[in-house]
Parts: sequence; C-alpha cells; structure tokens
Amino acid sequence: MKPIKKEARHVIDWKTLLPLLLGTLVVFQPAINRHIMDSRGLGFAIILNHSTLFVLAMITLGVVLALGEKVPELVRPRFAGGIEWWYVIPGFISFTLTALVPIAISSVGAVATVVGMLAGQLATSLVWDFIAEGRPPTLPRIAGMLLAMAGALLSFKK
Repeated sequence: MKPIKKEARHVIDWKTLLPLLLGTLVVFQPAINRHIMDSRGLGFAIILNHSTLFVLAMITLGVVLALGEKVPELVRPRFAGGIEWWYVIPGFISFTLTALVPIAISSVGAVATVVGMLAGQLATSLVWDFIAEGRPPTLPRIAGMLLAMAGALLSFKK
C-alpha cells in the first residue's frame, strides 16, 4: 500500500499581502510629503494631497457607478439615508496625518515616527477591539503591544 501524498499548498492571496503594502505606503506618503514641505511648504503638500485624493475619489465613483452590479456590494456607495456627524471624522484624521506626519519625520526621522505610530496603532487597536468589536485583549496581544512600545522608545535613542 502506497502512502497518501499530501500536496503542499502555499498560496498567498492579495489580502494577506495588503497590510505589507499599506505599511510601505505609510512610510512613503509622509516621507515624500516631507520633501514637498521642505521645498514648497506644508500647505502646498496638504492641498496637493487632498486634491489628488478628491480626483481619485471622483474617478473611482464614476467607474463604480458605470459598472453598477458588476462591482462588489462592499464597494458600491449607498446614498440613501442620512449622514451621521461622525462620518467626517476619518477625513479630519486624514488631514491631520497628512499635516503632522511629515513634521514628525523631519523632527525624529522615519523609523522613530513609524515605530511610534505603530505603537499608538497597536494600543488603540487593542482598546478598539475590546470596546467596539467585543474582542477581549489576550496576553500575546498585550505582550506584542508592550514590545512595540519598547521598540518605539528605543528608536528615539541616538
């Protein structure tokens, strides 16, 4: 009798790689903005960023509306109903990040800025998961967050 051979399947789908890509973009966007800020001013960088965002959002909306049902439900806008006041909070956060992260990179460097942001994201995510998603913090998550915080502190040392 021959042993049953199991096929190894190591397929990485794009959703697995998405956080890596986003992590890369988190460094490039403010680093480039820092150079724009140095040569043209922070106001110019903010206006350019958000004008680009607006144009891309309008193109995306046009494509999504043109394709209609061919676009996944998750992507299609639902215009019916009212708008809650807190829907604008992500826009304010985006503006704040666009304005302040280049200043942080200019002051302490990209590594310290990104590690500090990561530590803040981990701490906030831990609280968010518990309060908004009902996922209690686990020992490995708390330990990971504390290690990231220690890394953030170390990255500020010269």
